[in-house]
Amino acid sequence: MTPAPAARDKRGDLTNAAQALFYEQGFGATTLANVAERAGVPLGNVYYYFKTKDSLVEAILMERRAAFDAMVAQWDAIQKPKARLEAFLDMNHSGREIVAEHGCPVGGLSMELGKEHSILGDKAAAVLARYLEWTTAQFRAMGRDDADDLGLRLMSSLQGAMLMANSFRQPELITREVNRARAWLNDL
Repeated sequence: MTPAPAARDKRGDLTNAAQALFYEQGFGATTLANVAERAGVPLGNVYYYFKTKDSLVEAILMERRAAFDAMVAQWDAIQKPKARLEAFLDMNHSGREIVAEHGCPVGGLSMELGKEHSILGDKAAAVLARYLEWTTAQFRAMGRDDADDLGLRLMSSLQGAMLMANSFRQPELITREVNRARAWLNDL
């Protein structure tokens, strides 16, 4: 007897397709029809799972938050906060090629949605804020009274490097900033 084929996760296919399209071409340029085509499902299936483009974005933001929280769970197993921050830098560095091509997936979407959709922009900014909260907590765990400033400085330098790398299509700009951030961390 042949086992039944596994059920296709159409909702997951749609969110994956939407994430890729929003990242590659932006939220504004992506239609639900584009998402359906990329996912290989009929357009009507999109409306079954997501009534609006906004609800699809909300699902993606929840997935990005969950993905970051999963990474945080791994990093938090590292004993020293400075080493946790270095692991965070490694993550930023490992994606430099695609970031140079399409920008920061969280920062870029947050910036785009902040311009066009205040509610969605706030939700996207909340994901980016989670990154800032975590980095700040690491500096606080290091006993730094200026943890808020240090967390903001680190996140700003990385986001700036990602913007510049994307603008100039030069992933090495992220490498340079990550190396600078490592040296800065070692001096703290």
